[in-house]
Amino acid sequence: MHRSGHLVQAETICRQILTGRPGQPDALHLSGVIAHQDGRPEEAVAFLRQALEAKPSDLNIHKNLILILRATDQMAIAAFHCRKALLADSDNYQIYHGLGDLFCSDGYFEAAVGCYEKVLAIKPDSGAVWSNLGNAQQGRNLHDEAIACYRNALQLEPANAEPYYNMGIAYSKKEMFDDAIINFQKALVLAPDHAQALFNMGNAFKSQGCFVKAAACYQKCIHCNGSDVDAHYNLANALYAQGQLRPAMEAYTETLRRKPDHIFALNNLGCLFKDLGADTQAVSILRRSIEIDPNYAAAYVNLGNVYKERNEFENAFQACQKALSLEPENEDALVSMGSLLKKEGRFDEGLEYLKQAVALSPEISNAWWYYYLALPILYETESDIAFYRKRFADGMATLISAVKLSTPEQRKRALAGIGSITNFYLQYQGQDDLELQKCYGRFVNGVMAANFPEWGVSRPMPPLKNNDKIRIGYLSSFMRAHTVGHFLMGWLENHDRMKFEVHCYHIGHATDTLTEAFEQKSDRFYHIPGNIEAVAKRILDDELHILVFTDIGMFAPATQLAGLRLAPIQCKGWGHPVSTGSPTIDYYLSSDLMETEGAAAHYSETLVRLPNLALAFNAPQIPKNGKTRQDFGISDNDFVFLTSQSLFKYLPQYDKIYPRIAAVVKNAKFVFISNPSAGITKRFRKRIEGAFNRHNLSMDRFCIFQPRLSPNDFMSLNQASNVLLDPFSWSGGKTTLEGIRCGLPVVTCPGRFMRGRHAVAMLKMMGITETIAEDAKAYIAIACRLGSDRDFYDRIRNAIAANRHRLYNDETCIRGLEAFYRRVVQAHLPGQEKATLG
Repeated sequence: MHRSGHLVQAETICRQILTGRPGQPDALHLSGVIAHQDGRPEEAVAFLRQALEAKPSDLNIHKNLILILRATDQMAIAAFHCRKALLADSDNYQIYHGLGDLFCSDGYFEAAVGCYEKVLAIKPDSGAVWSNLGNAQQGRNLHDEAIACYRNALQLEPANAEPYYNMGIAYSKKEMFDDAIINFQKALVLAPDHAQALFNMGNAFKSQGCFVKAAACYQKCIHCNGSDVDAHYNLANALYAQGQLRPAMEAYTETLRRKPDHIFALNNLGCLFKDLGADTQAVSILRRSIEIDPNYAAAYVNLGNVYKERNEFENAFQACQKALSLEPENEDALVSMGSLLKKEGRFDEGLEYLKQAVALSPEISNAWWYYYLALPILYETESDIAFYRKRFADGMATLISAVKLSTPEQRKRALAGIGSITNFYLQYQGQDDLELQKCYGRFVNGVMAANFPEWGVSRPMPPLKNNDKIRIGYLSSFMRAHTVGHFLMGWLENHDRMKFEVHCYHIGHATDTLTEAFEQKSDRFYHIPGNIEAVAKRILDDELHILVFTDIGMFAPATQLAGLRLAPIQCKGWGHPVSTGSPTIDYYLSSDLMETEGAAAHYSETLVRLPNLALAFNAPQIPKNGKTRQDFGISDNDFVFLTSQSLFKYLPQYDKIYPRIAAVVKNAKFVFISNPSAGITKRFRKRIEGAFNRHNLSMDRFCIFQPRLSPNDFMSLNQASNVLLDPFSWSGGKTTLEGIRCGLPVVTCPGRFMRGRHAVAMLKMMGITETIAEDAKAYIAIACRLGSDRDFYDRIRNAIAANRHRLYNDETCIRGLEAFYRRVVQAHLPGQEKATLG
């Protein structure tokens, strides 16, 4: 009756027995157990004591009495009964064994060890006792002693899976994951459905970064025990780490179906939605996690990061502040707050938070990269550029000297650091960055080679027969509606597919209709976000002849991958127009018209000067029924100078050109595009206001700041404008092509480097040189003439209308690009094959 759960009936029978036989030990024992189960501990203890008086050597009675005494915090009395049990039969190894199990299950491992050793002194050939002794030693964190016990157990019981399993756990705790995996595998040979062995083997693979193998283990574990919530959760994490976002989302959802209040699953799912660009869902999920546990700091950190991406500064600030109030020394929270303040233009404040994070992390963590490689988005003065440039150079030297690569953990941390940040804003200082780029490029290469030594070696050129196609790979995080994506698409859709096989590797999370076009235009298309190892393996399996990177320095994982040797020839294409400095990038694909005569000295790579603009960019569509001047707050009498570049491209030493133009062109209106960060826009406005004040002019009269615009509205703004003013040092690319498509005269002053010469190349290609200035003074004069000399203005617009077709859909550069590809592949083929390409 008792075993079937009928406690009342069982207790009635016991009472009947005890009425006739008051000292019957089994009835007293069972009555005590039932009283304990019914929540009557005092009665239970009384019954069990009576049972022991009748049967003092019964181990089960002793065990149950001790358990109840411990459950009611009567520890001293429990210890007394332990000693009493041993006194009853000091040579009974079963008592020692049972008490050892009892101590072990309650966490009294040292006492358990003593009991098991007593058993082994009496019965040394018990594999089960050796195994249990190992478990007790593990509880004491004596893993080597535990392993020795498990080995003794296996000598006695070689077909028992448990010692192998427990030995795997011990090796995992010692972080000897290869040995752990070997033992888990041996356990699974003996017990294929051992769910915990599968689960913990998955954990060992995960600790090694082998997420594909980890996921396979978790899936098998779920097959054996589908109710294991931790297996579903860990599977989701392993899939997420591979960049398999949709399957990871399904696994997190399944975890939450089984355990709706799983705050860690909610937190990670929120991060996943952020990666997918579904920020509304991310906020909702993270808030659910916080509702369940209002003290969960990590969820606040991630919520702050989502708000930061949405440019909701106040919400982001509050979330980070809350995280730090809960955990003032939370490194992620400090880094998040520091990065947020930097993005908002409060650079020095942000540095203080990053400095705190570094101080809390004696080991090199991501915080070190964020702190030592930090650069402002915007500069107040020209001297600020010099100051922060020196800080960056010194910081990079400090970081490089501090990073060690001797141990697996050191290599792993360095890899994570490189994957956390780029030196994106360095190139916007208008200086020669080659030596700094080379220094960082060598550093990245060293870290990547230390982590993936087999992928750092040179690769032979795959053989080609007469009819074989050259396999070209393009790797980018921006195969979507982005300047890089649009420029790359021009190359992709114009390749000769009879001679070239095109592979595309999209490593960014975001996708859109242009991503779909990339997939359609590629011979092979792979979307592998968030997993550089999977990308590298895929590229190596494809045996490319040439691999082209587009956005090194713009997206950290691209920088990581560029530090490897994944193809015999590796090139840098359209993206950040600056030398990578990487020893694993062989060629820089640039525009002949954008480069100066001695431009090869600006690159660590061999410079390849492709014909014309090196672009086959489709002419942008003019929107039908687009917005008018009035929609943008511009009057019909205004002469609009469009300054449409990102605000960080405008250097403070050139602010004076705007009031000097305004002093001549009285109806001038300068239209800027606001930064996504209100703080950056505010600081830029203040800087421009100072320039106008110094010329006794009002900025508000002459300047308009537009919000970020949709592509159609941006084209409408171009149509509503009169002249496009190109920035100094960093020329407009796609925006200039769009302005010219709308007929805008472009005023430009070519810089020393390719990144400052886009517009001049376009003007020269159209045969229009009158709006190319040799210095700031000439630049101002040209802008003023366009705003005041109607005949000159109309002549330039007419010349643009007649010649702008030369800029678009230009396949000349594609033929030049393909000729380069054939030439360089042929040069690297084995001697007997070189004649096959012709």
